[in-house]
Amino acid sequence: MPLFRHAVLVLFLTITLLPPLWSFSASAAVAASLSSGKADAASLMQSGDHAGAFALYLNLLRETPDDFEVNLALARSAKLAGKYNHSRMAYERLIETLPENAILRLELAHLLLTMGQNEAAKAELAEAKRLDPSIAEGDMGKALASMEQRVDSFRVKGRLAGGMIYDSNMTTGPAGRDVMVGRLPIYLDRESSERESMGSYLHGVIDMGWRASADSPWWLVGDVAGYQRWYNETTPRRDMTFGRAAVGLRYLENSLMAEVRLKTELLLENEEKSVALYGSEASLVFAARDNLHLIGQGGIEHREDIAVRDRSGTYAWGGPYARWFFGEAKHSLMAGVKGYMSATDERRYSFSGIEPGVFLFLNLPWETELILSGAWHNEDYKGGATILDDAKRKDTQWRASAMVIKQIAESVQLEMGWQYTNNNSSSDLYTYDQHLLTLGLAFTF
Repeated sequence: MPLFRHAVLVLFLTITLLPPLWSFSASAAVAASLSSGKADAASLMQSGDHAGAFALYLNLLRETPDDFEVNLALARSAKLAGKYNHSRMAYERLIETLPENAILRLELAHLLLTMGQNEAAKAELAEAKRLDPSIAEGDMGKALASMEQRVDSFRVKGRLAGGMIYDSNMTTGPAGRDVMVGRLPIYLDRESSERESMGSYLHGVIDMGWRASADSPWWLVGDVAGYQRWYNETTPRRDMTFGRAAVGLRYLENSLMAEVRLKTELLLENEEKSVALYGSEASLVFAARDNLHLIGQGGIEHREDIAVRDRSGTYAWGGPYARWFFGEAKHSLMAGVKGYMSATDERRYSFSGIEPGVFLFLNLPWETELILSGAWHNEDYKGGATILDDAKRKDTQWRASAMVIKQIAESVQLEMGWQYTNNNSSSDLYTYDQHLLTLGLAFTF
């Protein structure tokens, strides 16, 4: 009998304790598997394999559909992998659980903007601000302002800059007064040779856009701009005034921007020298990849030259560019080539040319930008040689520039720039060097 009682006791303990022990063991295994799966998915995210991370998080969601961390990671990885509908559903599940969370609504708004659903994004942004007004401050406020600007039906931005300049050759004349025109020596007057001067400048631009609704890809756009340069040296007088106004139509969607503008511009050097023009310009930007934009630009215009009437006529330009974004700071490199041509009233002023160029934009620490550029420009004039020249005119120009922009307040920038131009011509009259230095402040809005 004692043996029988021991057997019954063992059977009772086995039946009573085995299920809880088995359940505990199974739960521990599931937890370990979940933790390992999260680690693997996070590792894929860090390596840039967003599609692989999304697939892992989707499997984890099936095992733990109520896990907040998995749902949030799924929403973010799906967005980066281009699975926008999966991402949206994940964000909506999270918001159902935490309806008062403003950050989730900001992330959903950014996703909706990516999907082109601007009206829905606008509603999420408004709700996020209502739930937590403090998100309009600091870095989060900058992100919020950027998204609000994208959903606005009316946009306006502008820049006003002014400061001091030094121009090593304000006349863009040859270095010496003794030059050769063909085989004939000529002694230039003081106003036609190289002259340096200090001065000041003022530059302003306003760019505007309007659309009927936040979801419309069509924009009515326009801009006005002006530039004024004053030189301390008045003999000769070389102050410059420039003004521009333009209006046009823009088509804008996630990966494509196409635009055409009609414009008029006026350039005055003094009372006797001015150029008025009117025409059109067009641009096309296609985001082939997140970090690669393909760009096409061009324009055609009619110019009226008041000083030299024979230079009046039709001018055109255009060409392709590519812009590549790189690095965590989103630096960019743009390179391309433009072609030029003109058909003037007097053939000897007509020319054709080409200009390859490169531009480097660096986002440096301490809220500083560095912009470097270089270009080579060629102009081949169509007219034959003049009586004094041995050959028809041909110009080759090198340009280089560097600009440093330092953010010193929310809407205030310090700008310092240098530009160098070296123009070589078959005629000594048009051969010159020029250094232009600027130092000023800019206000943006």
